Amino acid sequence: MNRVSFRTSLLVSFALVLSPVVVLLATTFRANLTREQQSTLHLQMLSAQAFALHIEQVFDAAEGLALAVAHDPLTHTMDPRLLDEHLRDLVRDHGGVDAVNVFDARGINRGYGNPDQAAEPRLDASQRDYFRVAMATNLPALSDVVTLMRPPVPGIVVSAPIRDAERRPVGVVHVVLHAARLTREYQAMRLSPGQAVLLMDRKGRLAFHTGAPLLTDEDARAMINLDLVHRALSGVATQGEAFTDPVTGEVHLGAFVPTPRHHWVVGVIMNRVVATAPLQALFRREVLVLLLLSLLSGGLALWLARRLSHPVRQLQSAALAVGRGAMGALRLRTRNRELLDLEQAFNQMQAQLEQRETQVREALTLREEFMVAAAHELKTPVTTIKTWARLLRAGTQSAERVQQGLQAVGRQAERIAMLADDLLLVARFKAGSAALEREELDLHEVLDEVVARATRGNGEQPVRVVAAPGALWVRGDRELLGRVIARLLENAISYSPSGAEVVAAAEKHGTDVTISVSDHGVGIHPERQQHVFEPFYEVVPAGERGYRSTVSMGLHASYQIIAAHGGRMGVVSTPGEGSTFWFRLPLAKEHVVGAGGDERRDNV
Repeated sequence: MNRVSFRTSLLVSFALVLSPVVVLLATTFRANLTREQQSTLHLQMLSAQAFALHIEQVFDAAEGLALAVAHDPLTHTMDPRLLDEHLRDLVRDHGGVDAVNVFDARGINRGYGNPDQAAEPRLDASQRDYFRVAMATNLPALSDVVTLMRPPVPGIVVSAPIRDAERRPVGVVHVVLHAARLTREYQAMRLSPGQAVLLMDRKGRLAFHTGAPLLTDEDARAMINLDLVHRALSGVATQGEAFTDPVTGEVHLGAFVPTPRHHWVVGVIMNRVVATAPLQALFRREVLVLLLLSLLSGGLALWLARRLSHPVRQLQSAALAVGRGAMGALRLRTRNRELLDLEQAFNQMQAQLEQRETQVREALTLREEFMVAAAHELKTPVTTIKTWARLLRAGTQSAERVQQGLQAVGRQAERIAMLADDLLLVARFKAGSAALEREELDLHEVLDEVVARATRGNGEQPVRVVAAPGALWVRGDRELLGRVIARLLENAISYSPSGAEVVAAAEKHGTDVTISVSDHGVGIHPERQQHVFEPFYEVVPAGERGYRSTVSMGLHASYQIIAAHGGRMGVVSTPGEGSTFWFRLPLAKEHVVGAGGDERRDNV
């Protein structure tokens, strides 16, 4: 039987004790790595879907502009002397496109609307596929990624036929989008480090790649052979954990989704090394701490043999408990500094793991709540816009019906824009990046302006203003405070019966100014009043009288704005009788009323 020294036995035993910790660390790292990649892929898929909707909106806006130009009486003149400058002004005012051109039935340019290029010599588009498709089908058409005629750069063309009185095509309007400008717009978005957005046409050719702005022709065709792109082109949203980007040569993870109507593909990808860098750094720190502590403890193994046995068993048990998911603070029965450091490092590791799991759970919960509420809120306006767009494209509606449709589309678009503004505003307040444009302003004047806008064209819902005489001076952001008053008036009008009076009041109470809006609506139950300023909260529950089947961020955003101004906001309501929403702001220091009742001005 071979003799083994006590020192060797002690070191071997010490290594065996530490091995579960090492295995746990490696297992935990692998599990966290898998979870981190899945979470990142999920976020990329959500981002890709959002960008796909945005691209559809860009194409739809370009198509709407092309149709509007096609119906313009000035376009039907086909007179370059009238059309060139008119189209250039239109491009400058629109800001979202690079050129608007008009071609006659032979494909000869009759109006050139690129502000940066000369109109002469006139272009001939007769051989261009998108021109032929628009003329042949008498319908709007979207090109693939093409090399534009002037300037010869990659771009996208949206075509719309110009119809005569008998609805026969007599020409085509081209709305041109430069790929380089789209690249710059998406690069300006707040993308995560290592993240890139890709757009491919129906043939898999790249329109832009924010990670590689200067695409060669070979680069533009490099994504065609990628399996993820093929699946997305077939209409299936897909994601990949590790694939090589043929343009940059880097290993990425990401998602590719088809656009709903035009069947292009949007990809959102992230460098795999960048995506997992925080986890890798944490793992390296944990390994380094473990190695350092192991070396220190190993050097003192002989001296601490008897005293280490029990603490080591404690550590082993704690490590195994963590492996089973049972987190708990480790307390070693020792006064040894190295062991206490090990205890602290182990507990820090557990705390970091618990904190990360908590953050992930909270993020997932908030994201799910946002997605459900946003989807619920956007469903109705999007459905309305799609329905009217289909009816208007059919071209069978009367002029009055067309006007009704355009008004409905405008209202729903404003509703979507309002929700988006509220979401961005709340996000900036939570991130601490919202800056108030403070100025000295008269709240009485702001209230009158908002009431005038709210009652313009609204004869069914009278609004009465009750205000103290004189100015009510505060320091604040005029636009944001006007938005708060507008939202309160909008809600009051929305929930009030037809013909019921809405009262907007402005009062001075000592050093404060109070603005309130009262209605005669259904009121709010007492148990729901404390939640009305929470995001996406339904003031009137489903099934009750006055239920609107919509949620919004309006009251929550208003609450954030007033809080940022150092004020307070609240509600007083009685079910069945109506509600009064109010907010209170401090008077500007220069206009605080003194004890004797005279206005006191501080010129210091």
